[in-house]
Amino acid sequence: MQLSKRVAGVSYAIRGPLLLRALELEKQGVNILKLHIGNTQPFGFRAPKSFVDACVDGLESGKSHGYTHSMGGEDAREALVEYYRKRNLRFDVEHCFFGNGVSELVRLTLDVLLNPGDEVLLPSPGYPLWAAAVILAGGTPVYYYCKEDSNWEPDVEEITSLITKKTKGLVIISPNNPTGTVYGASILSEIYDVAVKNELVLFSDAIYEGIVYGETPYTAISSFGEETLCVHFSGLSKEFFGPGFRTAWACVSGVTEKNKGFIEGLYLLSSLRLSPVHPMLFGIPKVLSEGSDIAQHTGIGGRLREQRDACVRAFQDIPGLSCVTPTGALYAFPRVDVEQFGITDDERFAFDLLEETHVLVVHGRGFTWNDVDHFRITFLPSVSELTQGFEKLKKFLGRYRQT
Repeated sequence: MQLSKRVAGVSYAIRGPLLLRALELEKQGVNILKLHIGNTQPFGFRAPKSFVDACVDGLESGKSHGYTHSMGGEDAREALVEYYRKRNLRFDVEHCFFGNGVSELVRLTLDVLLNPGDEVLLPSPGYPLWAAAVILAGGTPVYYYCKEDSNWEPDVEEITSLITKKTKGLVIISPNNPTGTVYGASILSEIYDVAVKNELVLFSDAIYEGIVYGETPYTAISSFGEETLCVHFSGLSKEFFGPGFRTAWACVSGVTEKNKGFIEGLYLLSSLRLSPVHPMLFGIPKVLSEGSDIAQHTGIGGRLREQRDACVRAFQDIPGLSCVTPTGALYAFPRVDVEQFGITDDERFAFDLLEETHVLVVHGRGFTWNDVDHFRITFLPSVSELTQGFEKLKKFLGRYRQT
């Protein structure tokens, strides 16, 4: 039995062959510095205790043992609407959907929107889930290329030039994974106008919306008006340090009255999976009313900011590397001088690095990038762990030549 053609066209390098090899080495007793994924728990970050306690209360009382509403309980959705009201974003309780991770909700919304052959504009570099979800929904990913010399921000003219009669949606990932760029308000306003003019659904992947480092304030693209349909995705996994809880939401805004079929389709597919995980939703009103403590980590002297700065210094110090300073999220996307190191295969570069230094990164083409000159790291480890890892990287590059 062979894979279906749609599944055969999907890849996810973050948990692909590189990770499998790293796990093999771990079984042999090798200590691997895992810079490949934004999993906060192994590096000492914890979800708020009040959230955990509320979830436990729901379990112990039995109140969260059954199914909840297919969209998520009304109390959780009301808390979500209030949470965003304080951030000057307007959503309706009946247009908010909870899901088991942003990944599930992305799949649901694209399944509702796309017919075979429909196109969705995606950023490159960008998170590979989006390309996979478009393909699995029968659509075609079309990439707009963000340029490094423009701090990885999109080119609005290029986006406009790629729109055809088949284009149905436009994806914005800000703060961006893998580059860490937070898109400025002016560029987002222009993109919003393009979406309105061409009646495109805007998909805003905002899972890192609270993780910014001060240089560029976060702006939600849905804040520019209600003239087109916009879906805002976020959740507990990053800002609230709860990736294992798989609790996320999608809030639909804009011309919802004109697009009732889209809302009805989301409700139908949400109902088919019965409900999101109920025990986790039991803690939503508590955690959203209190908010996160992310600012203490991203502000001057905060742990995440210090770790980011350590990365930037290291990439400035290592010959053959350069990097645009991340202004948000948990990642950096450094450039490698491919001529200096003779690199023609970035995945092989990552494998060689893993085998020799036991440092695990992800090659740039794993993020829908079309060249071999970048790789992505997360700066979640402590400064001392990162420093040790970068010393290994510097020594490795000092003698590396890909043949």
